[in-house]
Amino acid sequence: MTTEPRDPQRTLLLGMSPCGLPGSGVPIAVSGAGGLGVVDLGDGGRDAKAALLRAVSPPTGTVGIRVTADCALSCDDVLDLLGDKADRIDTVVLGGGAPWQLADVPDRYLLLVEVTSPQGAADAVERGADGVLARGAEAGGRVSESGAFVLLQQLRGIDVPVWLCGGIGPHTAAAAIAGGAAGVVLDTQFALLPASDLPDDVRAAVAASDGTDTTVANGVRTLRGLPVGQDAFLASRFAERYGTATRAARGDRGDR
Repeated sequence: MTTEPRDPQRTLLLGMSPCGLPGSGVPIAVSGAGGLGVVDLGDGGRDAKAALLRAVSPPTGTVGIRVTADCALSCDDVLDLLGDKADRIDTVVLGGGAPWQLADVPDRYLLLVEVTSPQGAADAVERGADGVLARGAEAGGRVSESGAFVLLQQLRGIDVPVWLCGGIGPHTAAAAIAGGAAGVVLDTQFALLPASDLPDDVRAAVAASDGTDTTVANGVRTLRGLPVGQDAFLASRFAERYGTATRAARGDRGDR
């Protein structure tokens, strides 16, 4: 069974399992709230396979997957693992250094490529990307030398939708859309919410960070080796403001 690709113009929120680690709780909550939840496959090991299978277990809805440089799974591996549930994936995000080629990804999936510069975006479009994720300097992992909103302006005029990542909070999300982004990316923001599936030591590291203790080496921003950005302080704010990943995805404070 195959499905038509998700319309990129209608996906305002991409919500990824945080800290570059596999998890299913956040993707399930985000997709259930009307965004697109994305399972980071991490190193592609046992935890990644288990998280992916859990993420496609709800009877309705779809999720995406994120593939980065450390992922040992091939596209065929993922399709074989999912079997008749392969249609529950509708989007593939390729991070910097991802071992998958764009041609490896079946046409039925929306294919997004993470970029940190205008040239990177132009290259992704030329190779057939359906959209790009612009990773500003505030984000974790591979990042731009420019802040997210500066990078967004640098990408004006490219022929595919742009999702903005880095420093995105309740107010800056609206500003990103107003500035021309098709949508925004949240990842670390979900780290301290119950759905995050993170180990206790990772949660503690994020909870203790205000973002100033992150470092950049060779274009990669980390916190104690984790792909966590300067926006780490937003994890505590999201936990206080929303309480759950579902409310955070909807921007709904409820009665909190």
